[in-house]
Amino acid sequence: MENIRITYEWLKSGRKKDVVRYPAGIERLGLSGSEFRVYLYLMQKIGPADTAEASYNEMADYLNLDRKSVMNGIKGLEKRNLLQRFKRETEGGFKEANAYALFQAVMSE
Repeated sequence: MENIRITYEWLKSGRKKDVVRYPAGIERLGLSGSEFRVYLYLMQKIGPADTAEASYNEMADYLNLDRKSVMNGIKGLEKRNLLQRFKRETEGGFKEANAYALFQAVMSE
């Protein structure tokens, strides 16, 4: 296997409307299908605060995955340091959709 050094950079908004460019080399990270699909979906959702907000059900519906696959995809991305999850609640203590900060792997040989 190649010697690859991986560092992580925070993905930020500023993309053109309806255009999402995924980070070069992401295909070499060995992501599962659900990890890859969830990552690309969340990239589309990055807003002005440089985070993406989406519920598990929203992602499952859009990606045509079951909720458990989405949850496993999120966990896998967290383990690979490609995503950080922020649990959110209203002032009344009710749960809201999670917010996510996405990171890209910067690969160098």
